[in-house]
This record gives sequence, structure tokens and C-alpha cells, in this order.
Amino acid sequence: MPTVSKIPRRSSGEAKTNWTSEPLDTEPSTSGDFFKIFRTVLEGIVEAGGDLTSKETSESMHQLFERQDLKALIALHQFVSKHRFQSASPANGRLVQSSREVINIVQELTSSSEGQELAHLLNRVHIQALFSAHDDVANRCYEPMLPEIPHEVDEDEGLAVKVVRLVKQNEPLGATIKCDPDGSVVIARVIRGGVADRTGCIQVRDRVIEVNGVAVAGRDPTEIVKLLAGTNGTVTFKLIPADDEFLDCGRSTGVVDGSRPRVRSQFDYDPTTDPLHPCPEAGLTFRTGDVLELVECDDEHWWQARNEGHVGVADPSAGASTDCRVGLVPSRLLQEKRAAVARKTHESTTAPSVRGDTLDSRKNAKSASPRVRKIVYESHQAEELDGEQPRSYEDVSLLYPRAHFVRPIVLAGPPGVGRNELKRRLLMLNPDRFGTTIPHTSRPPRPHETDGVDYHFASRNDMEHWVRQGLFLEYGEYRGNLYGTLADSVRALISQGRIPVLNPHPQALRLLRTAEFKPFIVYIKPPPFPALKETRSTARARSTQDGGYQRGFSDDELEQMLASATNLERQYGQWFDYELVNGNLEFAFRELCELLQRVDAEPSWVPTCWVR
Repeated sequence: MPTVSKIPRRSSGEAKTNWTSEPLDTEPSTSGDFFKIFRTVLEGIVEAGGDLTSKETSESMHQLFERQDLKALIALHQFVSKHRFQSASPANGRLVQSSREVINIVQELTSSSEGQELAHLLNRVHIQALFSAHDDVANRCYEPMLPEIPHEVDEDEGLAVKVVRLVKQNEPLGATIKCDPDGSVVIARVIRGGVADRTGCIQVRDRVIEVNGVAVAGRDPTEIVKLLAGTNGTVTFKLIPADDEFLDCGRSTGVVDGSRPRVRSQFDYDPTTDPLHPCPEAGLTFRTGDVLELVECDDEHWWQARNEGHVGVADPSAGASTDCRVGLVPSRLLQEKRAAVARKTHESTTAPSVRGDTLDSRKNAKSASPRVRKIVYESHQAEELDGEQPRSYEDVSLLYPRAHFVRPIVLAGPPGVGRNELKRRLLMLNPDRFGTTIPHTSRPPRPHETDGVDYHFASRNDMEHWVRQGLFLEYGEYRGNLYGTLADSVRALISQGRIPVLNPHPQALRLLRTAEFKPFIVYIKPPPFPALKETRSTARARSTQDGGYQRGFSDDELEQMLASATNLERQYGQWFDYELVNGNLEFAFRELCELLQRVDAEPSWVPTCWVR
């Protein structure tokens, strides 16, 4: 959270200023009201000035903050901060011409000194040079001018062909080919940013006649690929240009630069293991949760995209992307088709029994473990509920921080990974800033318990009624008593301006991850087994498997934690905004605090429907 440091305070009896650091509960500078921030600082100084500050100092501070030039500076800073993360696009690419038109109009219509000064200013050399540079960038004139494509006449077919010579090193050519029914080889697609695209000489549907003097008509595409793969240095193509009709409409549906959408991948993908990929060398590898920038979406089954990495919080200073290369990825349609086929295949080989999700079934639920989790779910239920939709891509947009906007922080992870301790430390760090929900229960209160502090105590009939109304984020039964967390308890914290810190059962993520709550989900991940065992032993972490905290974790329990983490990533990984490895609790807590500061101050990728 933001702090205002180095506030000058003059203690009694001192002539010089002492500098201290005091936290200030304000909104982030990127979206907060700077006038309110400075006024809060001023009021704090004046409020403390009875003993520490003279009347003259208070008045001078008042005068300082009331100065018009300071207000103008604050307003300018606020305006710049507001547009800090927004990509600017040129209004037009003819600024030089527009400026000359303005100069002519001013000189013809006015003889005032102000008009002449404006005309003189716009006509200055460095201003015109700035306008010229703007037009070059807006019109993309900064790319090298290529010579005209050489043409010659093919003696066999009597057609005009173009000869393209490329210098190929270790980089792929960035183009794919396919065979038409008549045996001719044509360019199927050109990858944006690749060697072929940068030349501007190779177009989709160009017909390939020769590669390095070798005729390719009638050859299998794999032979041509091997021919190109084994060639370094200069590669010469003899091509018959595509029809003009195709060139006129070939890219009409492409994604326009500056407005490229982003999607979050909901599955892992490796093109080298995909038997359907037309060119694995031109494919793009990504993991669940990675944000992809869509560059070209013309093809029904294969998109061109750039991987920006797993960026729940978008930091513009961190670079545009983790992989600048554009590659082929399966389209949403293709991926959903494959997921549907895989699901049908799985259903035909396995016939899981579906158990009703009623209160009666929860009452009869039993566990072999002496300590039963209060929220009762079964693994096959999770697969049934969370496997309803095929996983492909989720459209995402940037959610910008703004004043008085609160996002719940959800800590997900396997039991024993340290979520409760991280949550406890956050609540102790700043109880006015962070809060947590108080669950409801149908059991009677114990002598040391207070209603509204330990639990909200309610009758069983009331809780069953709330269950039927769907008011609980999560609920279950433990030793004959109902327990649950109401969605209204999260809303109450948000209305107070406090950040809810939650560590619910994974099944509750579906109900929490909505446009109403807009949670930021942090996945607390255990380190590999050797580090997990060492750190838990060093920290003397206690197991809760036996209903107490009397012993450390056994190797079997640590292995079970890792297995549970793997299953959690498989089922819910597409919803995680950030992955935090809890190898060392102190380091993990520090990283979590830094992350929450960024969530408060920087834009983050969220489902597009959340920002509409």
C-alpha cells in the first residue's frame, strides 16, 4: 500500500527539521485523488501542530498547498498517471500537412501578434521535424524500403514469376505450405514478424515452383520442409504470385495493430507433441494461465499469437512480452472440438457414478480420517462441476485500479502449504486494511465463544434455508453441525473498504470468481519435496492430520501435499492470477505483500466481461 514518507515535523525546542516516515492510508497514486492526498497530509500536519508545529508553519503550509501553480502541477501529474498504462494511437498520419494548413489559415485570417507567434512557432525547424517524425511512425515509414520484386517468365508455363532470395540462418522462414488437389504447392500462411513476412515479397496463396532450383510440384510437403530445414544461407524461391482478388481480401479480417485482443490460455500446449499442427517449428509453446496476444485470426483452425507470459499483474516496465516471436496456436474452435472429443472418449471408457449434492447426502457423508474437513466435497464431484466447459481460451482485458475499489484476495493451495499463516500475518499487519469472513454454524456456542467474533451462530433451519437459496460460497457438515460462509460476509467487508483475505475450498472459486467480486487469486504452491521437507523441518511446522499440532509432517503427508497441489493445478490452474512458491515463509510473506501493492497500483488482466 502506498506510503507518504519524509513528512517534515519540527519538534519543540528544535530549529531544524527532522524527517520521519509515517504511513498514509490513501488510494494508489495511479488512480487516487491527489488533491485529497495532499489535503490529508496538510490536515495531519495541522492536527499534530498543537505541540509540534508553530502557527506560522501551519499557515505557510496552508499557503503552499493552496498555490495555483502547485495545484496545476498536481492536476498534470494526475492526468499523466491516468493515461500511464493506455496505449496511444495517432489521430492521423498527416500532421505536417495539417500544421501547414493551420499556418496558412492563421496568416490569412489574423494579423494579431498571437496569431503571428503561433505561425512562427509551428514553422520552426525542430517543430516541423517533430511533426515529420510523428507522421513517419504513424504511417510506419520507419521500415526499410525494399527493392521491386524481380520478375521473370517461366519457360515451361509461360507465366510471370517472382524470384525471392532470402538469407536464412537458424531462424525459421515463418511460412507454411500446403498441396492443392492438383499437386501444386502453395503458401498456406505467412507468420507475422518472420523472415518471409519481413521481406514483404511472399504472400499467402503464392504458388511455389522451385526452391533453390529444385522443382517442388507434386512433392510431398514433408520433403519440401526437409529441403528447407537443411539449408542455411541464401534460399531462392521461384513463385507464381497469388491472384489479385485474393490479395485484396486476404487480410481483411486480420487483427489490426494497436487493438489486438488478449486471451488467457486454459491449457498447456506444446506444438511438437501435436499431431495436427501444420508446422511444429512455427508453433508457440505456452502454459495454463499465459496471456496470448492474438496477431492474426483469419484461419479457422490456427491463430497467430505472441506469448506474453503468466502476467496476472501487467507491469509495463517489465517488457512487452516474454517471447517476442509470433507462432501458430490452435484456435478456440479447434481446441474446443478436441476437448469435446477427448471428453466423449473419456466418458465412453469410464462411467463415474453421480451422487446428488443435497443436504441429506452431506449428512450421510463419512470419512476414514479422524479429522473431517468441515466443507465436504469429493474429487469426482469437482471434476464433474469444473469440467462442464471445454478448456480453450478466456478473453481478457486490463482492469485499471481506481479510487475506493476493493478486490478480494483469495489464497488457494493444498492443505498444509501455509495459507492460514500467510492470512494471519496479513490480518496482523494491517487489520484496518485487511479483513476476513466469519463463518456461520448451526452448533450451539461454547462458553468461551462470542457470537459475531468466533462464529455467527444460527439455527439449522435457517442455514438449510440459506443453502436452498444458494447464499453460501461454501458449506458442509461436521459432526452433525452445519458450517458455511455467506457471500454477504464478503460484501460486508468490501462495503467497509477492507480487503477480504480468503482461503476457501477450491470449489468456492467458481462462485467467487465473478464480475461482482473480481477477486485476485494467488496460488500458494509447495516447493519440490527436498526443499519442502527441509523448510518444514527447519521451521518446525506442525501437522494437523491428527486433530492437533503435536508433531511434524511425515514424508507421506508431504508427498500427499504435493499430489494435492498437482491435482489442484490441473483442475483450477486456469483461474490462478499469480503463483507463489512457499519455500520460506518469511520470503513468501514479503513477496505476497509486494504483490498486493502491485495489485493496488497497477492494471491486471481479468476476464473481459468484468470490465464491460
